[in-house]
Amino acid sequence: MKVLCDASPSGRPLKAETIRVKEELTRFYTEHYELIILDTLNYRHLNTVLDYMAIDGITMHENNIKHHYCQYVERFVNMSLQKRERIEATKATEVSAEQKKAQTNLLCRELRKVKNDILSVNDPNTSDPQYHKWVNEQRPQVMPQLVLRGNSVFYDIPCTPQGYLTDMVYMMEVIETAGNAISSVFPLRTEKKLVGIDSNMGDRLYCVNSDQREQTMSSYSQDTRRKETNFKKYRDLLQSMSRDVVDGRRAIEWEAGMSAYNSNTLNFEAFKVYLQHKYAQNMRLAPLYNKYLFRKLRLSRYSRWQITEVRLRKRFELLLGSSEQAVVYTGDWEQKQNRKLKDPVNGKGFRTLFLTAGCQMPLGSSAPPVMENYTLGDVLICKANRGKLLEVMHLVDTLHADVNYRNQVRSLPFRLCLL
Repeated sequence: MKVLCDASPSGRPLKAETIRVKEELTRFYTEHYELIILDTLNYRHLNTVLDYMAIDGITMHENNIKHHYCQYVERFVNMSLQKRERIEATKATEVSAEQKKAQTNLLCRELRKVKNDILSVNDPNTSDPQYHKWVNEQRPQVMPQLVLRGNSVFYDIPCTPQGYLTDMVYMMEVIETAGNAISSVFPLRTEKKLVGIDSNMGDRLYCVNSDQREQTMSSYSQDTRRKETNFKKYRDLLQSMSRDVVDGRRAIEWEAGMSAYNSNTLNFEAFKVYLQHKYAQNMRLAPLYNKYLFRKLRLSRYSRWQITEVRLRKRFELLLGSSEQAVVYTGDWEQKQNRKLKDPVNGKGFRTLFLTAGCQMPLGSSAPPVMENYTLGDVLICKANRGKLLEVMHLVDTLHADVNYRNQVRSLPFRLCLL
């Protein structure tokens, strides 16, 4: 931070290693960043900011790798082997629609096997022999040349996500060199607008204590969250302020003009141009977004989120039991990909919420013995005594249940439900 800011020379002498790092950062600042920044920052109260920014940066990059690495591989294979062009060529042929569909499906199956060969490190390769040479050439570039933990790339990525970063950079560089749009390898802070259109995915949480008609139900929908937090009201108010005129143009027009510069580019000089225009825009719009109302609404929204979570816990305790009476059972699952136009389904967030309330929350990996023959994600009703899990009393999702066991648990009393 002292390299970026106007810092006081006071303080104890620097160590030799610190001096070496500072000189290297200063050279980078002088060569690349000094021409972009338009004002001088003050070092006051910024001495610990870098520590928090480093944690945030690592978290964002690791989350990006965990959620999108396999998508990068699929896009890389599709672009390198010209999937779109080959499908368009098939559509342009003078054959029947059934033949076109069959040829397209055949191509998709061939490319799927290529992707599996790269991700699964199959030996021997399962794809068509015409792709073996390309797979063997590209596999060292897009996959770490190490033993995969759990013998699975899907298990290894969450364990060592940073080992896949250079591979993602390579794939996107190849795609960008070919003149195609790329995904953001180095994610920037952005906000996306999510629009819900399917009521079947409107419930963020749905709890019942039985699969019978006379059941106790507790639900928490996205619409409930939106109304209790005044999210839509605050959003509309902030958007109306973004229409204010700044230097002859509305703020949203200035922001839309940044679409001409690619923030995801891996070309260093092009990224410097983006930073220069982005920083100039930030300076231009700072008087607007520094208004007190923006901070006030953010604080109000945060406090309302806390209130609505407390209400959720109280409604749950009132209808389905307190933390001493209830055991909340859920599968230890991870959401691989969010459905388009849908709010992400909460997994860890709801587990944290109920754990904070004092509820027992055994996960699928620590299920009681009776659950060994069932898949993760089965919805259970559990019985509790003094906060300890006694036994599984009822299985709502009976698709995987043994008939005798299903009849047996139906005759038992039940206490609770969930997730």
